[in-house]
Amino acid sequence: GLPLTPPPVMATLAGAQDVISPDNAGRVAALSPLGKGQLDGIALSAGSKRLAVATALRIYVYDAESFAQSGTIESGYVEQIALSPDGSLIASAWGARPVQLWSAAEGKVLRSLNVQASVSALAFSPDGASLAVGQSLISEIALSNLQLFRVSDGALLYTAPEQKSAVNDIAFSPDGGQITTAGDQIRLWRASDGTLSQ
Repeated sequence: GLPLTPPPVMATLAGAQDVISPDNAGRVAALSPLGKGQLDGIALSAGSKRLAVATALRIYVYDAESFAQSGTIESGYVEQIALSPDGSLIASAWGARPVQLWSAAEGKVLRSLNVQASVSALAFSPDGASLAVGQSLISEIALSNLQLFRVSDGALLYTAPEQKSAVNDIAFSPDGGQITTAGDQIRLWRASDGTLSQ
């Protein structure tokens, strides 16, 4: 399994029972290292051996066989995460902010994708050429939609018709021909044009 995260930092004043103040802060000694924060998402690439773990502060990238950390992405808070099949790209999202596409190796944002509502699910196509984004807007009536973006340039390929159902998860069929969204109902969409199949 993954290495266990140590407990949060605990500190004491070396040789004293004082309250920490600006006058004695230089004598503070750490008792244990800082943890990595709350885990908010995890993604495993299908074709490579890379694992991405989203926390409250950043994304950590690991070798999936050895669990050796291979990178850190200063992403800020992340609610949704997806890893491209070859492990080279990470998609991250938080609320209705733009989806970020990151280089997993370099930890840099390659492009941002503008969305219409709060992102509730992300999935790369099996060939890694497209990113499906499930979105939910909860108001008096729950509305959701599916958007498909081209990964190479961030172009919006289509927005599927809104549905009166939440989107909690999203996945491509192995051949990439269909997209499945799941929430209150399971729906099948034709990946080529966003037409509802079922």
